[in-house]
Amino acid sequence: MWPTANKAIYVPFVVHNQMTAVKLFVQNAATVSGNIDLGLYDAFGNRLVSSGSTAQAGTSALQSFDVTDTLLLPGVYYMACALNNGTGTVLGGAFTVNGIGAMGVLEQTSAFALPATATMVAPTGTFIPSIGLTARTLI
Repeated sequence: MWPTANKAIYVPFVVHNQMTAVKLFVQNAATVSGNIDLGLYDAFGNRLVSSGSTAQAGTSALQSFDVTDTLLLPGVYYMACALNNGTGTVLGGAFTVNGIGAMGVLEQTSAFALPATATMVAPTGTFIPSIGLTARTLI
């Protein structure tokens, strides 16, 4: 289950070579419920693009979202995921709070739909969702 309704989880990643993100995706698990929002943020917490509130669909399946093509220059970014309920499930990994903090994962309560400017704080949870982006139109 998603840790808490409306919680956003921000997973850091580094872009080494300029790329254009064209799709975002999540690996749904056995239960889909309510709505999901995926997004990309810069290192300062500014939303670059998001899928917007979309029905979570496809049990145990990859769900992809067409987004506005977004140029990413070399640097640090955050991939964000939020669900509007605590019933929907996505695949991911469980770690210790200290382990997640060491990886740079951050979170935000009451962040559905994803905000224009994130207020990221140290994690209290132990879950990292299986989310990603692609520069290809087919995944």
